[in-house]
Amino acid sequence: MKCRSGSVGVFGVFFLMVLPQMAAAQAPKETHEEYAKQIKTAEAIGALGSDLFGEQVNLYTGSLSFTVTDVSLRGNNALPVEVRRSFKVESRDSLYSLGAFGDWELDIPYLYGTFARKTLSSEVGWQVRTLTPNARCSVNVNTAMPPDAEASGSGSGNYFEAEEFWAGNSLHLPDGGDQEMLLVASENPNKPADGMTYYWTTSGHWFFSCLANTANGISGEAFLARGPDGTTYRFDYPVKRTAPSLMRRIYSATEGFSASAAAPPADGIIVQPMAANELILNRQEVRILPTRVTDRFGNWVDYTYDATVAGRLNRISSSDGRQIDLTYNANGQIATVTAGTRTWTYAYATDTTGTALTTVTLPDNGRWSYSLAGLRTIYVTYLPDTTTCESAGDMGGSGGTGTLTHPSGASGSFTVNWVRHGRSYVPNGCVMGGGGRVRYAIIPQTFDTPSLTSKQISGPGIATANWTYAYSAPTGSWLQNCPAPTSCVRTKTVTVNGPGEWLRYTFGTKMFEDEGKLLKTERGGSASALLRTDETTYQLNATGMAYPPLLGRSPNGRGDGMSQYHAPQRKVVTTQQGTVFTWQVDATCGGNGTTLCFDTFARPTRVTRSSAPSP
Repeated sequence: MKCRSGSVGVFGVFFLMVLPQMAAAQAPKETHEEYAKQIKTAEAIGALGSDLFGEQVNLYTGSLSFTVTDVSLRGNNALPVEVRRSFKVESRDSLYSLGAFGDWELDIPYLYGTFARKTLSSEVGWQVRTLTPNARCSVNVNTAMPPDAEASGSGSGNYFEAEEFWAGNSLHLPDGGDQEMLLVASENPNKPADGMTYYWTTSGHWFFSCLANTANGISGEAFLARGPDGTTYRFDYPVKRTAPSLMRRIYSATEGFSASAAAPPADGIIVQPMAANELILNRQEVRILPTRVTDRFGNWVDYTYDATVAGRLNRISSSDGRQIDLTYNANGQIATVTAGTRTWTYAYATDTTGTALTTVTLPDNGRWSYSLAGLRTIYVTYLPDTTTCESAGDMGGSGGTGTLTHPSGASGSFTVNWVRHGRSYVPNGCVMGGGGRVRYAIIPQTFDTPSLTSKQISGPGIATANWTYAYSAPTGSWLQNCPAPTSCVRTKTVTVNGPGEWLRYTFGTKMFEDEGKLLKTERGGSASALLRTDETTYQLNATGMAYPPLLGRSPNGRGDGMSQYHAPQRKVVTTQQGTVFTWQVDATCGGNGTTLCFDTFARPTRVTRSSAPSP
């Protein structure tokens, strides 16, 4: 085992029973409790059966979210003028109601990352490791990460390294998933040829140049993003809000722990150390919101924010006359959304778990209803002194169930539980604390997520439908223990039983190769009564290909790294009722006529479809 200890000091393990009623006190976390934030792979996102409630499931991890579009106005251009909201099932660490819709978020495009509230030199937001830390856009892979951060309290070492509290920066797109921001690689030939200097990119071929100033007076640079279709986004309105704090302390087997919050400042809760040997790092999530979106024909959509309340969106308007107005209640949640003569009304309830969206009344008096306390108060704990390099520790905690009622009267019930997932061929590195105890794995071999385990839909006039989700046992491995490509288990399965259908999904788990890639889908009545199998082969080696070997470099050294490379589908074989159907990229391109036919964006340019036996 490679071990590392250094100036970051002793990092013990604490045990904390987080109770749902602890809404007033935020529970600090240790670095090993946030392994899942380093895993950004998200293949095969979708819903099984009806997606009546806007549910989306990342089948690789079982992560569950809901997205609903309340208002969408058609116009003379394709730019969206809409109000969407989303609910992500995750451990909220007593920060239950930070969204514009209470426990739901206003779902617009934005950039985001989690940063320290204070570095060694100043109060901060989104900063980078240069002499001009607010030049957050014009950086390279070595300077893009945040500065080391000052901790409160006392102990062995008084600061946290960026790799402990930060998990990279990302682009969020409504209904388009999140994409890690990468520093553009010199090998990438697809930078827009418009004379701009592009520093950042994503796996989805977004490119980012720099704006000299923000729109709301925050010091430093902002970002001008260019989408694959040529649409540009001015991300130049930074806002911040509380994120879970981190803790480090000298280990004591007999010590308990409690968190105490001082009066919240304007941007959230400050957690204070309770013992002399505790170090607390208060953090904030920084989002950089858009102010204008412009398509390649000059059409635009503006996002207008309140002049006195940072980040409060008052209006979305378009150059073709479309307009949506938003109003807010006394607690800062969205109360109404109006488009022309139509109004959507939002009602909330407040209890010990925070403020929750309970109903959405539509212009025709139809109504959404929500009871999601069981999903927003899920938590995970780890038994003391059980953290190893292989896992965050012996896991406990609580899952939960939430219900949603559609305007049609149909009801959906969703249950999540904490599930451990394994990764294979992981480089072995472990950060140690006092007494030889493990603080965290530099790159985790396993990670824990709240995963969907059951779903039920019922209602007037429809038969009750049930789905169950089962995940294979976590099998992790270190690269040093896997000398050959097949030395270690490198796949995992997710099995779904639904109304009249059985499905099993097989995913790759090999780091830097096929982690999160959907390799096989089997469906039928059961494992012994298959009707159809789809098997996918990916092109994992870019040598000789028309596309670059590297899109960009992630400044987050602890991440999964998968977004840095192309891994396009090369072959799909479908076996159904005795017939084999094959889709395959031709290998007839290139100067010698033997190269796979992909373009510089890794899109196939020539394919062959066949079946056997032939019809």
